[in-house]
Amino acid sequence: MSDDRVETQVILRDEGGRTVHFQEWWVRLHAAVPAAGFVFAGADDAAPAPGVLEAIDQAELVLFPPSNPIVSIGTILAVPGIAEAVQVKTVVGVSPIIGDTPVRGMADKCLAAVGAKASAVGVGAHYGAALLDGWLVDERDRAAVEAPELSGIAVRAVPLYMTDLPAATAIARAAPGTVVLLPEDPDGSARRLRKALRDRLGARIGVIITDTLGRPWRNGQTDAAIGAAGVLPVRDHRGQPDTFGTPLEVTVAAVADEIAAATDLVKAKTSGVPVAIVRGLADLVTDADGPGGQALIRPPDEDMFRFGSSEVLAARRTVRIALLDDMLAAWIADLHGDGFTPEQIARRTRRGEPLRRAPLLIVPCLHAEAAHAYPDQRRAAAEREMFVVAMGAAVQNLLVALAVEGLGSCWVSSTMFCRETTRRSLGLPDDWDPMGAVGVGHPAAPAPDRPPRDPGAFMITR
Repeated sequence: MSDDRVETQVILRDEGGRTVHFQEWWVRLHAAVPAAGFVFAGADDAAPAPGVLEAIDQAELVLFPPSNPIVSIGTILAVPGIAEAVQVKTVVGVSPIIGDTPVRGMADKCLAAVGAKASAVGVGAHYGAALLDGWLVDERDRAAVEAPELSGIAVRAVPLYMTDLPAATAIARAAPGTVVLLPEDPDGSARRLRKALRDRLGARIGVIITDTLGRPWRNGQTDAAIGAAGVLPVRDHRGQPDTFGTPLEVTVAAVADEIAAATDLVKAKTSGVPVAIVRGLADLVTDADGPGGQALIRPPDEDMFRFGSSEVLAARRTVRIALLDDMLAAWIADLHGDGFTPEQIARRTRRGEPLRRAPLLIVPCLHAEAAHAYPDQRRAAAEREMFVVAMGAAVQNLLVALAVEGLGSCWVSSTMFCRETTRRSLGLPDDWDPMGAVGVGHPAAPAPDRPPRDPGAFMITR
């Protein structure tokens, strides 16, 4: 995982947020004291051990074993860079829960601490579709295959108890079959198939490789072309008159998709028929391999649905990382100018790490378009302060609303100290003044009670 020191600490629920080392909670207390959450101390400053990221990058499939998802798998994923490397791979997990009971250990106590159910469905949902592509559950948990909480994850029910070597081997062999990978180059695959069939049969044919896809705004799925060779993938009708003589302006028929959908009626989904032969469309067959299925892919700048649900977060993080890197560079330059040592600079800049870890970053901006223009500095300053106070109240309302929804948040003032950098990095208008940043995410543990304070110490009564 890492050569750096990372300790798992447990936040005790009924002891005012006191933390103890995981081994004390697990071994001495036998997890009998309810936990409110876990802290991976040192993980934020740790780095993956040499070769870890390279091994993940070279893997065809990443397997999550039936280990504790919180303090085993979770600790590994807490090291910066590992979760991001895993997310772009095909990941299959093995449930550590069989029939609502942990296979071994006290994983149920850890799951309860983070609000997850101790079940095959609960653990799969804890990982989520952003991490998992496939999820193996035991046969007695077969209902998980259709569980709505696991939407977007391919779930298979197989015997999971590793009673002997053959049983363990069967589980290992089941994992790669949980998800079927698409060809890396479907047009290339279509060209090779076409050439092999032409060489063997002497036939002039076109080849379309299909996959089942969902469609925005439509229920159900249908087959579509992901690769093609020797067939016209699209037919452009623009400029041609329709039956009323009106010129068509936008109609480009996705011919390869139409053929793919028609063949799906013949092959069906569960019949095991891999190939359908379509006759009567010789006018669509071309001598050259042609542009292939790539011609059906909408350019990114025209695609409203370019990102999937898990990819949106990664795309937003790219914007966020660029902003935080730009602000960090500006911050370091200021601290250098103030005469701070490299060690002092490292300690200061570490305060910005919560914004890097937060799943969502909100940059509230002050737009004083409605402010009155006063000729004297006194009233102009008061007008500005009035808007700043209103902005602060709005940010506080946001934090309260997030807390009501069960979300944690933190306000950090950093963007106020480098407004030009923030505007440039985010492409904001010149009259938008960044007023800090709010990190939003699910809290690792309930907020501890604050010590009582005397309101009279903050009030003057006249």
